[in-house]
Amino acid sequence: LYKRGEIIMKGIIYKDYISSLLPKNFISLLSNIIVALGIVILLDNFYSFALATMMLSLSGSSLLQITMEQDELSNFDKIQLTFPLTKKQIIFTKYLAGLIMQGACFIISLLLALVYCWIGRITFVAAMQVWGLGIIIGLIFFSICYTGFYLLGNKRGSIMYIITMLALAAGYVLTFFNFDVAVILKINHNLLLAIGFVIAMIVLVISFRLSLKIYVKRYS
Repeated sequence: LYKRGEIIMKGIIYKDYISSLLPKNFISLLSNIIVALGIVILLDNFYSFALATMMLSLSGSSLLQITMEQDELSNFDKIQLTFPLTKKQIIFTKYLAGLIMQGACFIISLLLALVYCWIGRITFVAAMQVWGLGIIIGLIFFSICYTGFYLLGNKRGSIMYIITMLALAAGYVLTFFNFDVAVILKINHNLLLAIGFVIAMIVLVISFRLSLKIYVKRYS
């Protein structure tokens, strides 16, 4: 029974990735990468590199929105409740699929950081600091979005996703005019990043537990 459940969980993850490759969804995911690379090429400074890294780090959170929309259209959100899986396993599967997607985005942002370092635009240490910050922000954003989607549903969750993205963009613009991010990253950066990563992991665990409670309550 355990192996059967494991196979079904893998099948759900595979189905979610297939959904992300539908033309409309794939173009949306690909556009984030193209825009991020375009920003780096056109502006070519520390801020453009940091912005592109953050954009890539946030992109993985879009998988749940894509799969929720497709699941609602096909009634798969109700069909999966008939599978020999617990609700905890269903939520875990969704989070795992999202984190794998998030990890792929982190790898792409790492490659960008290494290229930017290789061409001499930024030091290796500074590049890794920005990349590390991107991971922290990406995980926290992922946690907020996933719980938000389970709480609000696909349509209102999508609005929340857009508002959160705009808020982050506005915050970034304010930092551009008020202070230098590079200076902040030089202040005990290892300690700050370590604390930030721990906070991100705690937020992720809380997000999973909240999403599970919301899901159980909705389908009980």
